[in-house]
Amino acid sequence: MVQVVVTGLGAVSAIGNDTSTMWEALAEGHSGVGPITHFDASEFATQIAAEVKNFSPEPYMSAKDAKRMDPLTHFGVTAAGQAIEDAGLDTYPELDAGRVGVLIGAGICGVTTILEQHQRLLEKGPRRISPTFVPAIISNMPGAWVAMSHGYRGPNFSLTSACASGNH
Repeated sequence: MVQVVVTGLGAVSAIGNDTSTMWEALAEGHSGVGPITHFDASEFATQIAAEVKNFSPEPYMSAKDAKRMDPLTHFGVTAAGQAIEDAGLDTYPELDAGRVGVLIGAGICGVTTILEQHQRLLEKGPRRISPTFVPAIISNMPGAWVAMSHGYRGPNFSLTSACASGNH
């Protein structure tokens, strides 16, 4: 039998980029839905979305690492970093990194990177596609970056089952 313990929380969402801000917004009944600002949506029938706002992946990764990642990975690494801090796991000296696993669920990963690299392909040709393109779009990258960043060597899995990923 496998035992799992959840000891910390983290969040990056349309209503807050940490758990306390998100909880406060939820308790006050705030919605994260608003006009799309991350791209020009004027040609689309729907021009609203629940976008993450005012987000910076620092201090959870370097600018150099952030350039290699899709925004979804930024969100996952940041939320996991918050949860690790909340749990105090990085300050636990007896922690056996070989027994610490990472499991992150995502419905899809890499859409922003795929679109950016496709545009680059069309405008500049195939030799200008980023060498980190494929690693940036695979759905296990949020978990992989968390494990690498913290030295966790236990099981590392990714669940990708559409909107049910969080439930699984």
